[in-house]
Amino acid sequence: MIFRAPALRVSMAAKRFPVIAAGISIGMRYGVGDGVVQLMSGQEWDTQRNLMFGAFGATYAMTLGYGIFNVLYPKILPRIGPFLNAVVDAVVFCPFVYFPVYYIFREVAYSPPEKRWREPLDTMRMGLESWRSNIASDAKACAAFWIPMNTLNFWAVPLHLRQPYIGGVGFLWAMILSKLSGGRGDKKKQLTS
Repeated sequence: MIFRAPALRVSMAAKRFPVIAAGISIGMRYGVGDGVVQLMSGQEWDTQRNLMFGAFGATYAMTLGYGIFNVLYPKILPRIGPFLNAVVDAVVFCPFVYFPVYYIFREVAYSPPEKRWREPLDTMRMGLESWRSNIASDAKACAAFWIPMNTLNFWAVPLHLRQPYIGGVGFLWAMILSKLSGGRGDKKKQLTS
C-alpha cells in the first residue's frame, strides 16, 4: 500500500513522457550497474567509464531502444508472439544494433579528446572492430539473459512501462556488460582478471 501512490505517479509520468522515462531509467541502470561492478572489483574508480555507461544507456534508450521496443516491436509482436519477439531481439537487434552502438560509444569515451574530434570516423571504425572481435561471446550472453526477460516483458508489461521494466531487470545486464567489456583494456585480459 505504501508504494502504490508513488508507483502510480511513476507510471503516469512514464505514460506522459515515455522517451524521458526511458532515458532516466536506462541511464541510471547502466551508471549504477557499472558503479557496483567497479566498487566490487577493488580497482581504482574510473569516472569516465561510469559516465560512458550512464550516457550510453540514456542515449540508446531515448533513440534506438525506444524506437525498437515501443514502436517496432508492438507492430510485429501480435504476429509472432512474446517468445519469438524476444528471440528476434536477442539474435538480430542485440548483436547487430545494440552492440555496435555500445562499442562505438565505448571507443568515443576512451579515445583521447583530440582524436575524437580530429578523426571521428577512425574512432567509429575502432569501435566496430571491437564489436566484431566480441560479437560471438556478446551475442551468447545477450541471448541467455534477454530471451527470458523479454519474453516476460512482451507478454505482461504495458507498453508505456516497457523501457522502465527493462531499466529495472536490466540492472543485472548492465553489471554483466560492465564486467565483460566495460574496462579500457582488451576484453580477453579483463575476463582473466
